[in-house]
Amino acid sequence: MSEKKKPKEKDKAKEELAAIKKAITEKKARWKAAETPISKLSKEERMKRLGNIIPEEELKVMLKKQEEKEKKREAAAREGSPIDPPPEWDWRNVSGSDWTTPIKDQGGCGSCVAFACIGALEMLMKKWYYNDATKVLDFSEAHLFFCNNRQCHPGDPNYGWSISSALNYLEANGVPDEGCYPYTDNNQPCNTCADWTSRTDLTKIKDWKTVTDVNEMKQILSEHGCLVANFLVYEDFFAYSSGVYEHTYGDYKGGHAVAVVGYDDVDDCWICKNSWDVGFGESGWFRIAYGECGIDDTMYNIELYCPAEASGMNMGFSDQDIQLVRKFRDRVLNTRKGRAYLFSTLRHIWAITSIQHILVTNKKIREETAKALKPFIEAMRTMDQFKPKKLQKAEIQAGIAVLEKMARVDQRLQPAVNAVKERAPQFVGKDLKQILRELI
Repeated sequence: MSEKKKPKEKDKAKEELAAIKKAITEKKARWKAAETPISKLSKEERMKRLGNIIPEEELKVMLKKQEEKEKKREAAAREGSPIDPPPEWDWRNVSGSDWTTPIKDQGGCGSCVAFACIGALEMLMKKWYYNDATKVLDFSEAHLFFCNNRQCHPGDPNYGWSISSALNYLEANGVPDEGCYPYTDNNQPCNTCADWTSRTDLTKIKDWKTVTDVNEMKQILSEHGCLVANFLVYEDFFAYSSGVYEHTYGDYKGGHAVAVVGYDDVDDCWICKNSWDVGFGESGWFRIAYGECGIDDTMYNIELYCPAEASGMNMGFSDQDIQLVRKFRDRVLNTRKGRAYLFSTLRHIWAITSIQHILVTNKKIREETAKALKPFIEAMRTMDQFKPKKLQKAEIQAGIAVLEKMARVDQRLQPAVNAVKERAPQFVGKDLKQILRELI
């Protein structure tokens, strides 16, 4: 499948590797170069491992920023938000659980965008739909790529792809499992299975957005899940072996797309899932310095259909009511203490998914929750009126009672319930606008 270098090219490859190592030493970079399965390939074959088509104007900006960074090299201090995300996060190890899926190999085909998007989607679904780190998910990169008339090789009319186009397809259609259309790294027509539309359960995403603020990227990673990212590939990256990558040698070769699974403020780096098999980098993964090669110029956040929305429908709440709750949540997030309360909850993401699971599976608690929430929905609906509804002691106690029943189903929820019980009395007799003012 892969064309190895000819004898004369091998000598050049050794010289190139030596030059890369020298540049790393001179610039005191924090990564190691070595002969890798990718660096062994010819230049033509290396190019087939890319395939992220970055719009021309965006590429110019990314290249300019990279040039400026390499002249300065000292990272500018980044301003934190009022509630900073944790100093490190890695979805490969969250309290001992690995929420990512195995490293794959795009082979000699410029299909990196499909692998990056599917890699992020699989992780998000494991966490938010199944709440099971052991759940095996494997979706079809071939369907996402070839069924959009994309092609593998530089020079092909439809070579590579863009992240936005791939996410638009997932939003409109979803994608079937790998068994529906197994991947090969050759140009081919859309040979997907006939019943693929019935095999896209849950993979149709709700929405996606671009993220350009580094602190927001970290918050999304620590609170929500993987992101998809562009970055610029230079000659030396093909020889990346381990450490925190920074460009030290060689020219720009093309755009690449990866899933970002975490970050580390001690090492000032992003943790990324690549699609060049386990022989590349750190067993298929790599770390790249903040601000390097445009990696954090723009990232892409995938929004799934939240199970809580389905729970809300099951409890009899209308779309309008659910939108009302969502808007109130956003207003809470504009307050200092509101963000702090949310962040303290999101330290333990399992708590949210546990509540969602209980609401879906326990009819009695679901019905009691719907009844308990109605006064709060009314308070949200009237909060901007002349006479807004004030929360009564009995209404707050009814909500706490439901939470205590949930804690009996999952005892891990008890600390969160205790925190609510402690804070709730201060809200008795007040409308939501008053409460928001107190959260500032």
